[in-house]
Amino acid sequence: MKKIIFLFLIFSAVVFAKWDVGTAYTEDGKTATTFTTSETKTESSLIISVVLEGSDGYSSVNIKNKDIKRGDNLRLDIRDRAGNLVVYNVFSSDIREGEILIIDRQTDRSDRLVKMLLSGQSAKLYNNEELSAAFNLKQIKKFMRKNVGFSDWYKYKLKNREKK
Repeated sequence: MKKIIFLFLIFSAVVFAKWDVGTAYTEDGKTATTFTTSETKTESSLIISVVLEGSDGYSSVNIKNKDIKRGDNLRLDIRDRAGNLVVYNVFSSDIREGEILIIDRQTDRSDRLVKMLLSGQSAKLYNNEELSAAFNLKQIKKFMRKNVGFSDWYKYKLKNREKK
């Protein structure tokens, strides 16, 4: 019986990602709801932040990894639920020492990336074709819907509904 429980715990850790929901504040004092998952092996984390204050709200995506440096050639490979690969090439202006920060309120680039992550089952960060981190995206849609699904940002930017 102990072996069965042990195997179930290992299986559930692989299948279900651990997402933490929290609160942070932007530089201009607005409240952001954060959704974070981490990978201990590479000391990496993926943080999706959603700010609902303002006219429509906005999001940002932050990937932290100690090996990221300015000038790196980074891409994020997102495997969607149908098994298709979606490739997101990281802009050089988004790369900082130890992290990637994608926030673009003018073109909604960060909102589109969040939409890709929500429809994904996994994301892998590559640096010059070498795997730097892997993230399990299962359950993120459920957590986002529960915490920000009531908002105009979720309804209109992620669900593609027209404002009335």
